[in-house]
Amino acid sequence: MKKDKLHFGWYVVLASSIVLFFNAGARYAFGVVFKPIIMEYGWGRGLLSAVFGVNMVLFALGLLVVGKLYDRYGPKWVLLISTLIISLGFLLVSQTRSSLGFFISYGVLSALGFAGTSIPLVSTLVSKWFERKKGLATSLALAGGSLGHFALVPIVALVTQKWGWRSSFLGLGLVMFIVNMLLILWVIKGDPWQLALKPYGVEEEGGKVILSDEPYGLSLGESLRRSSLWFFSLMMFICGAGDFFSTTHLVPMAQDYGIPYIKASEMLGWYGLMSLFGLLGAGWLSDRWGCRIPIMLTFLLRALLFLMLYLYKGSWSFYLFALAFGFTHLVTAPLTPVLAAKLYGPKNLGVITGLINTIHFIGGGFMAYLGGMFYDVFRNYQLALLLMSLLSGIAIFSTYAIKDNGSEEGRMKRFIFLCTILFSSVCPPGFAEVLLEQKIKVSEVQIFSTESSPQVLLSFAPGNLHFLDGVDLIVDKEKRVVGVNLYYRLGDGFLRSAFVPGFKGWMIKYPKDGAFYKEIRLRVITPDELFRF
Repeated sequence: MKKDKLHFGWYVVLASSIVLFFNAGARYAFGVVFKPIIMEYGWGRGLLSAVFGVNMVLFALGLLVVGKLYDRYGPKWVLLISTLIISLGFLLVSQTRSSLGFFISYGVLSALGFAGTSIPLVSTLVSKWFERKKGLATSLALAGGSLGHFALVPIVALVTQKWGWRSSFLGLGLVMFIVNMLLILWVIKGDPWQLALKPYGVEEEGGKVILSDEPYGLSLGESLRRSSLWFFSLMMFICGAGDFFSTTHLVPMAQDYGIPYIKASEMLGWYGLMSLFGLLGAGWLSDRWGCRIPIMLTFLLRALLFLMLYLYKGSWSFYLFALAFGFTHLVTAPLTPVLAAKLYGPKNLGVITGLINTIHFIGGGFMAYLGGMFYDVFRNYQLALLLMSLLSGIAIFSTYAIKDNGSEEGRMKRFIFLCTILFSSVCPPGFAEVLLEQKIKVSEVQIFSTESSPQVLLSFAPGNLHFLDGVDLIVDKEKRVVGVNLYYRLGDGFLRSAFVPGFKGWMIKYPKDGAFYKEIRLRVITPDELFRF
């Protein structure tokens, strides 16, 4: 008996996986170019985070438009035009020299391109090719995003370190254009009937496609009148907030505490690989426990991880956060349509899940921006971490409030009671500490590297000493200096700071009689102290 050829649907799965490989890699690589962009432009983290926030909001709104264009014109034209837009956006990012140019090229163009090559469109494309093994096919396609996150983020970091962040954007834009165009023109087909084929699994029914009755379900308006959709949306808003706060700020935060750039970028890469295991495990758990308990476990773990990073900031804690949080990153992706179908029926599932996913990405843009703003105000991420831990706790209760069916209520009540007890036992208030604070008169302040050939990194001498306002020495538990923060004011009078992470040397010269001096404030503080001046 002649063995059947591989169904063309599996080639579509492979092509879709490659598209998501570059889509996710390009999106999450923003975290590793975050600091290099700031260093070149001299922006605050709030401003760059605002550009990313706009990108996320336009991306979320773009998903709604992409869905309608897909239904009308099919995936080929949507993918082709989106690839042109995202490639153009990345090429312009690599060449722009102004904040407005960066905002338009990354905040607007790249966002629209991302929307047309993202998970919702790819999931819809793959589902049309399969009647049987649809879940497996979709999971394999989505796995490409996790692998792209894992593989491309460290590569972008290496390119950025050697040739600069502009080269990274240029390379990503060119590669995405070439690869996507080849796949769109030669492999991706929107419907099996275009090749006179049937969806995978239909032939096992003797060539007969059994049509079901008119699908049942609530309209969007009817769903909005149910409290469950509001709790569902709140949970997804918090989910997106945690996802994109972490992927945007994990690398710069780790660098702030002395972790080398490449090592911090590798953490974000491992984060992406772990998201693959979370994606595969989510379906297995939902088959046994329903959708809500895996989601609640996800947010319980997130709350504890944010709290851990609030209290401890060493190499081990950042690695643990990246691995464990990465595992939770895509848990809600396969569970959202399943839970929504149970709650509201399949008839209008597309528009309902579209709304939920839009809210998810708006939450991501909001918290990515807020994290940058918090850093600019407090010079660290402490308040953002504490807020995300509290929001993750709220997401547990919000998920509990989504009424699915009564079969698991007893188990759910026991779970929520356990969460309450656990939070009350592991969430003592954290206190920062000022070990020393005094006013001193200085004639010169220098910060230098402690390598074999020391280099002066920052210097305030008589020529510019009048700009200096204060010095913070940040020390760890062993009283070793792990960072230095200098506060200064330029001619406009605005207070600024320059943070130098890692084990650096410092020197303060006291004035001789009659010499020029400036009175500044000197503090010795712990890393968790919120910097205020």
